[in-house]
Amino acid sequence: MLLSDPGFKTRDIKIFGFGTPACVCPQLSKMLQENMTSVVHREDVVPRLSFNNLVNLRKQFNDPDMQSWVHQQEIWDEQSLWNHLGFDGKKKDSEPTTSTPANSKNVAGDLVIPGKIIYLRQHLETGQYEAILTDHAHPDLQRIMLAVQSVEDHYLDSTLTVLRGLCYRRFDPFTGDEKRPKRKLQSAKDEAGSWRPCSVCKRDPAELYILRSDAHRANATHHCGRCGMIVCVECCPAGDKVPDFYKELWATRKLEDKRVVMSELGTLEPQRLCIRCRTMI
Repeated sequence: MLLSDPGFKTRDIKIFGFGTPACVCPQLSKMLQENMTSVVHREDVVPRLSFNNLVNLRKQFNDPDMQSWVHQQEIWDEQSLWNHLGFDGKKKDSEPTTSTPANSKNVAGDLVIPGKIIYLRQHLETGQYEAILTDHAHPDLQRIMLAVQSVEDHYLDSTLTVLRGLCYRRFDPFTGDEKRPKRKLQSAKDEAGSWRPCSVCKRDPAELYILRSDAHRANATHHCGRCGMIVCVECCPAGDKVPDFYKELWATRKLEDKRVVMSELGTLEPQRLCIRCRTMI
C-alpha cells in the first residue's frame, strides 16, 4: 500500500517480519521480495499455518498406522501408571477410533509467507544453526512438526537469541568455521531399534519418570551440547523438575541448572552439557 502511494515511490522501504504468518498469495510474496524480509526460526508453527500444510497434517493424523501407533502409546502409558500405583494395569485393548475426513476445498487458493525468507535452520545431525536465504517454497516450510519448540520458536526472544549467536560466531575469531565442533548427535535408538541408555550413568533415561511411551522417552532423552552423546536429565541438568518417588506420588524435586552458552553452535541459548564435558571446559 505504501509503495502505491506516489509520495513513497521514491523511498527505499524495507520491512522485516519475525515469525510472519502465511498471509499473502504466492504472486504477491514474489513481488514483495525486494522490500520484505521474513525471519522464520526453526520449527515455528505460525508461518507454516497455510491451508495445504493443515490439510497434510490432518491426513497424517487420520492415517490408520498413525492412529494405531498413538493408541498403543496410550495403552503403554496407562499400564505404566497403574503398575506404579501397585495395581494390575492390564486391560482389554480397545480399537482406536477412526474417522474419514471430509474433502476440503480451498476456494481462495493457498497463502504463503511474504517476501524473501531468512530461515534459521538447525541441522538435525550436528545441532548447529545456519541462516538460509530462501522463499516460501523451501521444503522445510511445507510441513508442520508438532513439538514443544513449535510454539517456543515463535517467541521473539528465542529468534533474537539465534540471530545474535550467528552474528557472534561470524565475527568471533575463536568460533569460525574451523573452530566449530565436528561432532554428530548420537541417534536415540541403536541399530536394533532399542532406546539407548545414558552414555554417562548407563541408566534408562526414562527411569526417572512414571510413563514409558515413546513420546515420554523422547522427552526424557537429551544430547550433550559438546560431545553429542545421549544423556539422561540427571547427567545434564537444566533446572528440570523430576518426580520424587521417595516423598509422595506427585512430589517433584528440581535439579540444578548447569547449562552453558556454546556460541560455536550459532546460538546464545544455554546448552545442556554432560558431566564429562563440564569437567573439560
